[in-house]
Amino acid sequence: MKKLLKTLAILLSIAMLFSVVGCGKTESKPTNVEDDDDYFTETIESIEVLGDSSTGTNSNSNTGSSGNGSGSNTGSGEKKWKDILASMPSDLSNTTIEIFNWNPANEYTGAPKVIQEFTKQTGIKVKWTTENFDNYLNKLASRVAAGNSPDLVRLRNPMPTSLTSIQPIDAMKFDFSDGAWDKWVMDSYTFNGKTFGVSLSGTHISSPIMLSYNKSLIRKYDLSDPYQLWKSNKWTYDAMINLCQEYKKEAGSDYAITGSSAEIALVGIAGTVKYDGKKFVSAMNDADMLTGLQNYCDLSNNKKIYAPTYDTEGFDANKVLMFICSGIHIRRMNSYFQNLKSSNSLGVVPLPPVSGTKNTTMFGELEAYGLAKGAKNPKAAPYFLRFFLDSANYDTTAFFANAQAKEVYESLMSSNNKVWSAGEADHEKFTKITDPGIGKAIQNATSEQAKSVIDQIKPLVDNRVKNLNDILAKLK
Repeated sequence: MKKLLKTLAILLSIAMLFSVVGCGKTESKPTNVEDDDDYFTETIESIEVLGDSSTGTNSNSNTGSSGNGSGSNTGSGEKKWKDILASMPSDLSNTTIEIFNWNPANEYTGAPKVIQEFTKQTGIKVKWTTENFDNYLNKLASRVAAGNSPDLVRLRNPMPTSLTSIQPIDAMKFDFSDGAWDKWVMDSYTFNGKTFGVSLSGTHISSPIMLSYNKSLIRKYDLSDPYQLWKSNKWTYDAMINLCQEYKKEAGSDYAITGSSAEIALVGIAGTVKYDGKKFVSAMNDADMLTGLQNYCDLSNNKKIYAPTYDTEGFDANKVLMFICSGIHIRRMNSYFQNLKSSNSLGVVPLPPVSGTKNTTMFGELEAYGLAKGAKNPKAAPYFLRFFLDSANYDTTAFFANAQAKEVYESLMSSNNKVWSAGEADHEKFTKITDPGIGKAIQNATSEQAKSVIDQIKPLVDNRVKNLNDILAKLK
């Protein structure tokens, strides 16, 4: 009977894992929302993915679930998984590691099988806890305070407000210096000489900003295809504007582009604040701030190409040509743009650089993983990440919505010029900052009014900087 109950429990846990289908909200969101683009609001799940821990081993013969586990998509000079597995401390077998995330595991296509394979090879069981994004940081803080911390925590960005419940990765007692690990991500999450977040170089699980478009509308109005323009090195900022103007004329549409935090991304601005290597400072006096926002005002209020809304429904229902999105949106299992994905009408290209500027890959969400304060199994964390984040262990063709999305994603991830966006305003839960951001103030401004808007926002941004640095000083 005990054996039967155990079997039923395993089957139930696996069924629960696959039942939490990516069905996040797709309604239009209010302007300037900086919530994560793939947050979920279903019932919270805590699921233990059970492999047969008796097969856990440190044998050199074990490889990744893809058949090689070599980390073929990671940086040069990386250690191979079989060597890492061979060096794993034997006392980690038969332990459990808890992952804290606001998405279920199956939102990452192929992840449940990868997790089960990880357990099979290492003997380490994985408990995947899904928490509502709206309560994510508060729930994490409560668990840490109660002495019931998870182990690995998905991080949204390298803002101090996201890291108050995270400890430095030193506690993992692991060498992150080889080429498999993304040095730029680690540097971005390094404050006060301590690193708080890690990711794998070239991983398929990241979030560069890009431009999605409706291929069926391109065909309907006989417009130039952005992807073909990109492939022929003709995808410029002016080409994008001309295409949008032609679409508006042919379709009679009020606007051509909508999307996420586009007040910043569309004109190449990385946010109202920035980190200078020691502290956060205001970006409101930067030379490109005025030029960028004048450009935005022209697009929004003169040419009326961009609408500052988060109209996911309109885009998915063939009512708008383009949507500024991230790598998250173009995952096959992500809930956004399901109509376009199912009809193979979702096109993807990089955001073209503003005329006169260089190509920059911007990350509105810089996905990484940190170790919660009070984590019970810190030493297992790097082994899980090394296996879970390695695209060699997945069928990435199935992971992305289509081959075009995969190609553009990988092109952006290979960029040598990456920037993470600090955003317009800080909406995290651990701050008293009341800065509403520049988005709302600039929405109805003309190009001539952009400077006065900047002057109006400067005191609020200065307050944001002060609060961020107060929190930063407490990170240890």
